[in-house]
Amino acid sequence: MLEQRNILTNFVQEFGKRFGVICLSKEWGNPLLLSHYADKHYGIFLGFEATSKFAEKVKYRKSKLSYELNLDHPTGWLGNEQMKEILITKYSGWIYEDEMRVVASLERSEPHPENPAKLLYFANFSSELQLLEVIAGERFKVKKEEVENALVAYDGRVKNNKGAPSV
Repeated sequence: MLEQRNILTNFVQEFGKRFGVICLSKEWGNPLLLSHYADKHYGIFLGFEATSKFAEKVKYRKSKLSYELNLDHPTGWLGNEQMKEILITKYSGWIYEDEMRVVASLERSEPHPENPAKLLYFANFSSELQLLEVIAGERFKVKKEEVENALVAYDGRVKNNKGAPSV
């Protein structure tokens, strides 16, 4: 069992060097989402329009995925299809999130401003992933003007909402 866990951990780490996951929810109005993913209402959500061929619906399960692994190989002979299945599967207790996921190639990185040894990765916006809205939590500390200044490049196409989910 420990050997299988190590193989899966190695596989995920190797895959994680080349790909990242963008998690999207169809409905941001649930306060639990802001609590879990927007730093307990201190953070923000970014509202996107994503095409259905770009983002894939998460599959919710009550049981873990099971794979037959080759224990003589560092990745158990798992491939991209198995990794994709792992990345778009989640425990059924999270079904209220109504989540979509995008597996994105890690094209560029920048050092973390507070920890330069840690890298941050970015995915480019495109016609398949368009930023439409910035939704600030109730406790968000950045001034609305600062957010609006950061959105100048979007030429008014992005809405700036404070106080979700009551907007």
